[in-house]
Amino acid sequence: MAYAALAHKLATTLSAAFSNLRFQIPSSLIPRSLTPDPRPLFMSDASETRIKELRSLISEEGQAIDSYKAATAAQMGLGVFLGLLALGGGYEIFAGNAGLWHAVGITREMLYWITGGLAFASLMLFAAAALRDRRRDRDREARLDKLEMELADLVEGKDEKKGAQSVRP
Repeated sequence: MAYAALAHKLATTLSAAFSNLRFQIPSSLIPRSLTPDPRPLFMSDASETRIKELRSLISEEGQAIDSYKAATAAQMGLGVFLGLLALGGGYEIFAGNAGLWHAVGITREMLYWITGGLAFASLMLFAAAALRDRRRDRDREARLDKLEMELADLVEGKDEKKGAQSVRP
């Protein structure tokens, strides 16, 4: 940033110094990256600081909400997985293929218990995920919405000020 302002100042100084030698640098040839940033003219430091603070708060709140939702989704996903295993075990029992499990070392009665345990664990995980979803912190979500609206208002107000001041003659 400081280099860009220094380069712009050097270019304008050289342009003014060599203007009598018919060697003038047209402003269209000066890259935009070397022109000074106009934002400090239109924004106060307080609003810039508040915008940075709001972005940080939004990031923290959003991360907390997302991690909670991810844990709920993990519970539900594990419940689906165990439910599918239980359905497979139930199919083996009802199709009469439970004797095939003797080759692996599982008796018919063990297969009943394993299938029942998987089904029970699946239902418990679904119930826990449903309870987590109902208990989620709606106040935190409301705070996040409020912070996002405040940030949008600040950025929108900043853009309006910038547009109004750039129209000045």
